[in-house]
Amino acid sequence: MVTICLANNKGGVGKSTSALNIGLALHSLGYRVLLVDCDAQCNLTMAFKGAISLTPNLGTLLEPNSSVTVAAAIHPIEEGLALLPSSLDVNLLEQYYGTQKGSEFLLRKGLGPVSGHYDFCIIDTPPHMSALLYAALVASNWVFIPVQPERWGYQGLKTLLDACDRTRDYYNPQLQLGGIFFTKYAASYRSRLHRDFVQQTRDRFGDADVLQVSIRTNLALAEAVSLETSIFEYAPDSHGAQDYMELTQAILHRVAAVHEH
Repeated sequence: MVTICLANNKGGVGKSTSALNIGLALHSLGYRVLLVDCDAQCNLTMAFKGAISLTPNLGTLLEPNSSVTVAAAIHPIEEGLALLPSSLDVNLLEQYYGTQKGSEFLLRKGLGPVSGHYDFCIIDTPPHMSALLYAALVASNWVFIPVQPERWGYQGLKTLLDACDRTRDYYNPQLQLGGIFFTKYAASYRSRLHRDFVQQTRDRFGDADVLQVSIRTNLALAEAVSLETSIFEYAPDSHGAQDYMELTQAILHRVAAVHEH
């Protein structure tokens, strides 16, 4: 199982939307996919009808003296697609759990027994540095970072990259930066500020770390979520569906290129 973490130390960058649609794109291509929601906002969980009431869930795992396993908290959505849902009380529970020795290994240890059941695990993360974000990084093979082309987006990016370095040094030397990609952006957009930010990011990190694919602003993405359906079923010809399928193909290419070596 290849485990991919979607992360940024900033909210509103399209992290949950990206985790959802990359997972759904992989599923549409025939891969077995597990989605893991580590965010107390529960956006990934609420994309699926009734999933917010599923138990056990991430909150159950974080409860003091919990005996629930990660495997028990995974729920099937449909054939080849499953979800480990979050819950609205995760913020409070995480504050306690993060003080416990070994908390950073929650997901890595828990996902081990189910790794043979899925081809990909996609993890959505909180928009701030936290025990759950570190647990996601420790469990992952790859981290992909969605960024909006704005000044504050760069600071969140830098903070997250520093966290990836610490994770790699102390817990997970196999963690790789899969790439940075821009959301709510296209090269055709007229904002010079956005274009300058994109160019500065490419100059700073290089083509190896900045993907050529970007996700354009697209209303159909939000509409699909509100209707609790896949963008690939709701509006397969939309920019949103096209961009996320292209991004997913780029991710597959990057992962395959490394595993071939």
